Amino acid sequence: MSELNLPEPILAMCERGKVTAADVAELRNQFELRGEISLLEAESLFALDRSARQKCAEWQDFFVETLVDFIVYQEEPEGSISPQNSEWLIHCISQNGIVDSPQRLEMLVAVIETSRGIPQSLIDLAIAQVSQAAHKNQGPLASNRAGNGILVRLLKALEVSLRHETGHVPFDRACHSAFGGGVPEHKMSEETAWLANRLERDSLYDPSQVAFMEMIRERGLRLVEPAA
Repeated sequence: MSELNLPEPILAMCERGKVTAADVAELRNQFELRGEISLLEAESLFALDRSARQKCAEWQDFFVETLVDFIVYQEEPEGSISPQNSEWLIHCISQNGIVDSPQRLEMLVAVIETSRGIPQSLIDLAIAQVSQAAHKNQGPLASNRAGNGILVRLLKALEVSLRHETGHVPFDRACHSAFGGGVPEHKMSEETAWLANRLERDSLYDPSQVAFMEMIRERGLRLVEPAA
């Protein structure tokens, strides 16, 4: 781990393979005193998250909050994500188009929710997580490790971003106009039915979301399926 040139406190945690509540409190205090973290420290937190075999309950919130604040508010342009920062984040949280873990999916959703401007590459990565889970049973959404709450947040965040991008009316109004409140079950694709069933299990399903799910499916399949 010393080859990574990590800051000393984080290096010690990596070598120990464990992050305790006291470690999180120490890191939080250090960062809050300075009011910012460096790029090296941000990359070191990703390295620590990957290497530590044991992580306390406090780690996930600290990990996500600290890095969302870094990428959205500390890096330029403040409040938005540049294409270069988008590529950096994609490299840090995913491999081969699949987000590495529920914690990194939480980070992706939080960035989309928080930022005023999102590059297409991040939108594509988010859509691909839904499509990979539904179509190929891959990624943190596939096994429900991330929970359905994060799936609902992801769909809502994508709806806001795509509506801003395309100028379309909100999907609930579009559905009411086209289908009187939803899409009939026989018109659902297999992938959209999968999404509906997942949400319905936890009473999170709203029929007015189906038309938007179909738009996610159409865009997602173009990302997942190999080019002819």
